[in-house]
Amino acid sequence: MDGSVLIASQGLVVALSWPLAVAVVVATWQRRSARLWLPALATAALLVSTGLVALRLESPWVGVVWFAAFPILMATYPDGRLVPRWGLVPIVAWLALSLWYVASGGAVADEPWWIYAAASQLALAWFPVYRYRRRLTTGERAQVRWPILGLVIELTAYAVLIAAEGGTVAAHGPLSVAAANLAGWPLPVALAIGLLWPTVADVDRALRVTLLVVLTGAAAAAAYGLVTAALGAWSVGTVPAGWAGAAAAAAVTVPAARGSARAADWLVYGGRASPDRASATLRHRLDAQSSPALVTRTLAEATTEAIRSPGCAVLTTSIPGAHSGSADVADGVDVPLTYQGESLGVVRVLPRRGETGLTARDLRVVTALAAQAAPAVHGAQMLADARAARADQLIAHEEERKRLRRDLHDDLAPTLAGLGMGISAVRERFADAPEDVREIVEDLHDGIRQAMAQTRDLTHGLRPPILDDRGLADAIRARARPLTAAGIEVTLDIREDGEVPAAVELAVLRIVQEAMHNVHKHSRATACAVTVARRAAALEVSVVDDGVGMDAATPRSGLGLDSMRSRAHELGGAAWIGPTPGGGTRVRVRLPLSGAAA
Repeated sequence: MDGSVLIASQGLVVALSWPLAVAVVVATWQRRSARLWLPALATAALLVSTGLVALRLESPWVGVVWFAAFPILMATYPDGRLVPRWGLVPIVAWLALSLWYVASGGAVADEPWWIYAAASQLALAWFPVYRYRRRLTTGERAQVRWPILGLVIELTAYAVLIAAEGGTVAAHGPLSVAAANLAGWPLPVALAIGLLWPTVADVDRALRVTLLVVLTGAAAAAAYGLVTAALGAWSVGTVPAGWAGAAAAAAVTVPAARGSARAADWLVYGGRASPDRASATLRHRLDAQSSPALVTRTLAEATTEAIRSPGCAVLTTSIPGAHSGSADVADGVDVPLTYQGESLGVVRVLPRRGETGLTARDLRVVTALAAQAAPAVHGAQMLADARAARADQLIAHEEERKRLRRDLHDDLAPTLAGLGMGISAVRERFADAPEDVREIVEDLHDGIRQAMAQTRDLTHGLRPPILDDRGLADAIRARARPLTAAGIEVTLDIREDGEVPAAVELAVLRIVQEAMHNVHKHSRATACAVTVARRAAALEVSVVDDGVGMDAATPRSGLGLDSMRSRAHELGGAAWIGPTPGGGTRVRVRLPLSGAAA
């Protein structure tokens, strides 16, 4: 039975290793890349050697293959580039030692210095670390993580064998040899997978699960060993000590698994958030968000934090794009932002520093965050579209009122004035006319005079005449006179720089008028500065005083403040009202000139 197990293990190792060696060579030939031959041949040699070792063939070539292939893999895996260049020195040195080993029939291994020469290969691990951090792309790094996974599995398997066999390997019969055969093939097989099929599975997820199992198992084994050793020192029987050790191992398994999960996350992902944890964090932030317009900024900030990206931008069609981070994202990776099949825009994110692209894990995180935020972004876009439509409607409405006032003022009023003058002339011409005729003429004269008065009231009600007669600047100066009369120094800086929509012009006048009224009534200020300027297709308004100010945490909200905010929001703009750092109050308003949401 034991012999059958040994033969089965040999057949399994050979069946896994040698076809993979052929596949590595054939795939490298098909790719027609000369530089890939170095890591490919080294990997194929290790696979063939693994099968020969399992078959227990006594030959100097079998043992020396590893020592010759290891330096080549350290300096060239997985892309075949020799980085750093001086890595050729240890490669040549170890090829020479390998040939010496074969030529001497293995006798050189008996020299005292040979053990130190063999141990020096461990220093070659610096090569892949340097290449990983400085030279490899994101895809090539994923290839390298396959042999790391294989190494973890192989070392764990050998550790278990050493613990089970009392410090030796393959020294207790056929079963022991079979176990050693199976423990020796994970690393060569992982090297082949990294070269041939690096995307066959998520290597990071597999590595995390492996580390979780290994660390949890190590903690449980340590608990078992400590308890049984302590009870053995107290002369407790083997069976009771075993049961106590098993109970201790079971007791530490759950907390050890939790700690191991955190450790595995840190080792594999650097402590970055998982898709579920990142989505939950974003959900809480969106729930606490007070303004739909800030949804895109919240998504951008959550993305940069979750994957530790240097920069992220959320680009949408209806609401302003939001950027988070300090780097330009022009060359970032675009992740679609969709809701119910409708494209809302993209999340453009830069890879983490040192990476040339998004890893599979980072892409899953960004995709999960985009899916989590998509309904909120869609709602914000619908609200932005509604506000823009409302603003356009108000602008069109106010433009119509402006046109109507102009027509009444320029056309109807002169016509009525002319009719009035004509009736006056008729009344004077027919002063001696019969009483009933003079009454008719007088009624016509009164009617025309009333019509003129009603026309004047209509023009004044449609729109403040001073805006059309003298412009926004003079209208604001007129509204500032009560402050000047009250001893408040008023500074005006008004630069319209071009045509301003009638609705925006009226909103600016009303907001500034209300702000100056609050300064006069509540602030106890000695100075007030009013600024109106065009910036980036918007009109920005600022009214600042040096008065008593207002509480930054709980600003007062009354009809006047609400009115200013409402006027700004109706036109797709925004208003900020609060204290200034040096005392006083600032009213800042931004009104888009096209009706688009600010």
